[in-house]
Amino acid sequence: MKWINKDTLEINRFEHYEIYPKDTLFKISYEKVYEITLKINTYKGANAGSLKEYYFDNLNFLNSKIQFNGIKRKLGEKLPDTVELNLGNIEFHFANDTLSRISNNILKTSMGLTYNNGDGTYTENLPLIESIRFDFLPLKKYKKNDLLNKKGIFYNTKEKITTANTVYN
Repeated sequence: MKWINKDTLEINRFEHYEIYPKDTLFKISYEKVYEITLKINTYKGANAGSLKEYYFDNLNFLNSKIQFNGIKRKLGEKLPDTVELNLGNIEFHFANDTLSRISNNILKTSMGLTYNNGDGTYTENLPLIESIRFDFLPLKKYKKNDLLNKKGIFYNTKEKITTANTVYN
């Protein structure tokens, strides 16, 4: 997911997770959600996934980016001490109104997958469509209200809708 311009967000979808892709091609479509246009890249399927976890000392918001400082590796390859990510693909996770982690999902595609056939032979140059989730875990406390009132951050109001439905039903 990434912002293409001020009002257009590019996202990835999968038709089926269980189908092994034959190529890395995708279909493009567009949807309008309120004042935002979604450019949707739909893939036939994905055949790989991984999780990488890192601790961070503090974070800053810079225009349309979030900056993590004091990065320490928990799971995954080593990253630089400071990492900047686009806000369009950030998900905040909270426990009791305190930040528990910030997730960033990316999609990596190539024709570089090697498959072990089980009989001692290998098939090379197969399509690879991999979903990679990076989790950034805070080393200090951040409150929900302090983070969600930043420009460029949208959050799910399901909690409020659920409350309203219980009142009116």
